[in-house]
Amino acid sequence: MVKGMEKIFCFLRARGIYFIALILALSILALATPVASYDDGSDVTVFWYWALNVNRNSGDIWFNTSKLAVLGAILETAIIGVTVSLLFKVLAWLVKGETTGKQKQIRIFLLLSGIFLILAAMGYMIGTEAYIENAWQRYNVGFGLVASFIGSGISFILLVPHWKERDT
Repeated sequence: MVKGMEKIFCFLRARGIYFIALILALSILALATPVASYDDGSDVTVFWYWALNVNRNSGDIWFNTSKLAVLGAILETAIIGVTVSLLFKVLAWLVKGETTGKQKQIRIFLLLSGIFLILAAMGYMIGTEAYIENAWQRYNVGFGLVASFIGSGISFILLVPHWKERDT
């Protein structure tokens, strides 16, 4: 069992750059794809993190201007934006081969990225539920929300093989 885990850790460590690029892509996709949709049979409306709403049947496009939606949109978009910038920094270090002495910073950036992606998704879910009672019983989860959770999970998994490493 231990040898199998060690092989998994070696695989993750050797291909870390690809996994970080994947987390980065998922973070960007979280902002670029809908986080939820509502289908009442005659109309389909989709929603994004940044308070954009689109009715697919009529073609209407509008921003939700309620105070809660605007505050949530600003916070969630900013959180994912910070995550993207952290991941770009880590990716730049890995591509340039400048990881010597930066292992602790990389671990912290991965941990923060994972936490931030969960915060953005949970913030959206809680805010939506506060705005619309029983929202998640009526609304369908979109890929933007799922991408945040997947990216966060990959970020946390990527921490495991590097956690006990020392800066070299």
